[in-house]
Amino acid sequence: MAKQDYYATLGVKRNASLVEIKKAYRKLARKYHPDLNPGNAEAERKFKEISEAYEVLGNPEKRKRYNQFGHEGFQAQPGFDAGPFSQYTQGSGEFKFSNLGDLFGDLFGKARGTRSQSPRVGKDLHYTVEIGFEDAVKGVTPTISITRQEACPRCRGVGALGAPTICPECKGSGQLGISGLGFGRTCPRCQGRGNLVTNPCPACYGKGTQPKTEQMSVKIPPGVDTGSKIRFAGKGEPPGNGGPSGDLYIVTKVRPEPKFIRKGDNIHTELPITVTEAALGAKVPVETIDGTTTMVIPAGAQSGQVFRLREKGMPHLKGGGRGDQYVTVKITLPKHLDEKGRQILEEFAKLYPYDPRKN
Repeated sequence: MAKQDYYATLGVKRNASLVEIKKAYRKLARKYHPDLNPGNAEAERKFKEISEAYEVLGNPEKRKRYNQFGHEGFQAQPGFDAGPFSQYTQGSGEFKFSNLGDLFGDLFGKARGTRSQSPRVGKDLHYTVEIGFEDAVKGVTPTISITRQEACPRCRGVGALGAPTICPECKGSGQLGISGLGFGRTCPRCQGRGNLVTNPCPACYGKGTQPKTEQMSVKIPPGVDTGSKIRFAGKGEPPGNGGPSGDLYIVTKVRPEPKFIRKGDNIHTELPITVTEAALGAKVPVETIDGTTTMVIPAGAQSGQVFRLREKGMPHLKGGGRGDQYVTVKITLPKHLDEKGRQILEEFAKLYPYDPRKN
């Protein structure tokens, strides 16, 4: 049976780059590897084909020879290596496949499916701090009380007195299977630690950590909103095996201010004005988050018209300026008119007869 063209096997064009070839091979190898398709003869056959194709097209010299001579350029090569992740014994017709850790370790520089025995990073902590609207505008530095796990001082976070024993079940990785590809699970014997505590520390009962309450001053910058996060590196919990601590994230919750509606870094407010101010124009005071300022209402302003006050909004959290304030004017009328007021309005209606609902 004639062999399929190597480029067709990997599903790439003949002018494909090495990166494209490697990407195509990685995708197919992940799909057809025998470890993921136990007992599937068709998947094993496909994996042999794509491995053989990648062995040639992934090597510039071999690819050049293939482009010139095709499959015939490799017929005289004894002990042909059908891919970096499978071995073929000449004359036996058998492939011996390496595991998936080797497969993706070679492609990515390190096997995704395994974890080293080096210390793991501890868990991150999240702490919510509620602040007022004005504090969000100007920034604030509250003192909070944080209770977190600290490395046990007696065993230095190891959980054992003396050296721990490497878990024989997971060989120190803390995982069974291939977690990087979504097929792994935490080792039940060591609970993911990678080692077994044979002589537990009496101070922390083998956990490697003890609870500790600490008072902290946290600087919350101007411009935060509900849900903003401020990171404090290394202030989280230790992993319990001597590794580095996680991080602490302060999550802000800002109490709303009825006068100022925040949308992103912009502030929206309403401003009531009189009929006279709208018709003739006026300079009127308007509240901002910085205090009271003066805004010019042009003659003929309409109720519902929006005016912008540049850079009167919230400070940008990452620095570099502020948002704007948008002021919506609302024309208000006196609730009670005396006879003279009624006469003036009636005269005004005679002087300017118009129908605002027309057209």
